[in-house]
Amino acid sequence: MVRLRDNFPFTGTFSGCCIYKMAGKHYLRAKSSLTGKRVKKDPVFHKTMENAGLFGAASKIASAVYQQLQKKYKAHALYRQLIGKAL
Repeated sequence: MVRLRDNFPFTGTFSGCCIYKMAGKHYLRAKSSLTGKRVKKDPVFHKTMENAGLFGAASKIASAVYQQLQKKYKAHALYRQLIGKAL
């Protein structure tokens, strides 16, 4: 991964390279051959999809608890901790 100059004019895929913006900075990396369809269907990624299902269920539980909190107690870090406890 290469960090590009600050005012890079665009993001997207170009000639086998992906240019994207993260935390206000532009980066360049090689385009991946991995697709969402392959991850969802290929038996090699069965465990990945199983873990994604568990994470989704934990997120729903954590969200229900988090929504009950008063605004002054809400923080993204707390939400992430709730997900961890729900797992």
